[in-house]
Amino acid sequence: MNNYDKYIVQKGDTLYSIAKKYGTTIAEIVDVNTLTSNMLYPNQELFIPRGSMDEVYVDKYITKGNDTIEKIAEALNVTPSDLGKYNDFGKLILKSGQSISVPKTLRTYKIEEGDTLMSIMRKTGLTAEQILELNAGNWLKTDSVIYI
Repeated sequence: MNNYDKYIVQKGDTLYSIAKKYGTTIAEIVDVNTLTSNMLYPNQELFIPRGSMDEVYVDKYITKGNDTIEKIAEALNVTPSDLGKYNDFGKLILKSGQSISVPKTLRTYKIEEGDTLMSIMRKTGLTAEQILELNAGNWLKTDSVIYI
């Protein structure tokens, strides 16, 4: 299994915590390991897909008092199912001030001569922190391609 990491389940692990740790989804772990339930056991061996979400990054959304999963999904242009892949809705009680993980598709941007961090922020709608986080370790220089 070349495109997989082997993981040994530890006491207290859940499919959600493992998926979050490895940047994959519960569904992918279940599919790869042909699991018939969500029950995990210490020392159980799982195969975790590598790089399964390379084209997605996770943003955060802070809930408001009248939010529902459907309203959040519609406002952020994602599906309720996609939100479910990144959040443990079994433990989530929607109330004001909670942080929800929101999957966003990565796009690329070719830096042009004269671009500054401010001009890239204006063109992409991202904050400096988001640009730098998505491109950690990459120099932001003319003709380089960055994630946005």
